[in-house]
Amino acid sequence: MHSNHKLMTTTSRRRWPRISPVTLLMGVAGLLAVVSVGVYRTKLMQLADIRAERNRLQAELAAEQQRSVDLRATQAYLESPNAVENEARKLGYGFADETRVIVVTPAGYVAPTPAPPPPPPARPQNWRVWWELFFAPET
Repeated sequence: MHSNHKLMTTTSRRRWPRISPVTLLMGVAGLLAVVSVGVYRTKLMQLADIRAERNRLQAELAAEQQRSVDLRATQAYLESPNAVENEARKLGYGFADETRVIVVTPAGYVAPTPAPPPPPPARPQNWRVWWELFFAPET
């Protein structure tokens, strides 16, 4: 009985199919190719993200450079004598040799309405324009 049991276990054991070395090599190469494509795809996605970030930063840099140029122009104007004089005049100051005139409008004063413009000259009828063009005496 014991030998019969051994016989059953050997026959009931499943054998793996025999794989040739070429098939095994092709399978390993295919697996490496799939892994390489996955890694390559990941690197391409990272590269696209890096390029998008670079473009965003370049646009931000250009905007900041323009802002810097604008601020330098504003600074140059504010440091100029013209800006100082304009601001002093807004605050009511003037030069020592100037005479200041302050115009005071009386309370309740209403400015007169300006006269309406004169009407445009009447345009002659078309037939009269042509008549004068061809038959008017030469002057």
